[in-house]
Amino acid sequence: MKYLSLPTKFAGSHIAKNTKAMNVLYRNLHAAFLNIHFGQFRTVCRHMSENVTTTHLERTVAKPRETVTAVGRIVHITQLSKTVMGIAIHVPNSEFKFKAGQWVDFMIPGVETVGGFSMKSSPRKLEKHRIIELAVKKSDHPPAHWVHSECHVGDKVSLKVGGDFFYDSTSENSKELLFIAGGVGINPLYSILQEINGSLKDGQLNKDVKVELLYSASSLDELIFK
Repeated sequence: MKYLSLPTKFAGSHIAKNTKAMNVLYRNLHAAFLNIHFGQFRTVCRHMSENVTTTHLERTVAKPRETVTAVGRIVHITQLSKTVMGIAIHVPNSEFKFKAGQWVDFMIPGVETVGGFSMKSSPRKLEKHRIIELAVKKSDHPPAHWVHSECHVGDKVSLKVGGDFFYDSTSENSKELLFIAGGVGINPLYSILQEINGSLKDGQLNKDVKVELLYSASSLDELIFK
């Protein structure tokens, strides 16, 4: 896998110092690559809505969801960057499963708003250790605020898997992939990358799988998976 960090490439330039310019650059790149083929590479992009006035449930009302709602317990919390918190959740229910690239409805006792966060860990980690991992950007949104300000090891949350964006290892289009992500938008792609890596190590995929990643952030410090 080739790794290209846009902030590194433009280090010292006005782009690297200007968050707005960086976001514009990312959006332009995203628009340029969305739904097209790049040489022999199939682009895998998920459109991230910029409409922050709607809730997660409103934005995903038409998306498929699993029937299982599982209880998970926070087992680890780590600061991934100044604005991103990572949490690991133990989910003992064996019926709780997900595909790399999907998200969860994140339901917190006492918090009315339901969050929606993509898994950054792989399905095989859940299968082996019953653990999922999330990386949550700091904001005033109640679920994100809870993760950054009130979440403690031992706290319990309810989770339901959803989404139609996921990695299908059986597809011929999954042999050569170009991933494009900005900020915490890397989460579902990071899950897919880990799933591909694990499948290669286990001999479940041919080693001719080719993946390239174009990853941007507002600053070097916000590149959460270096």
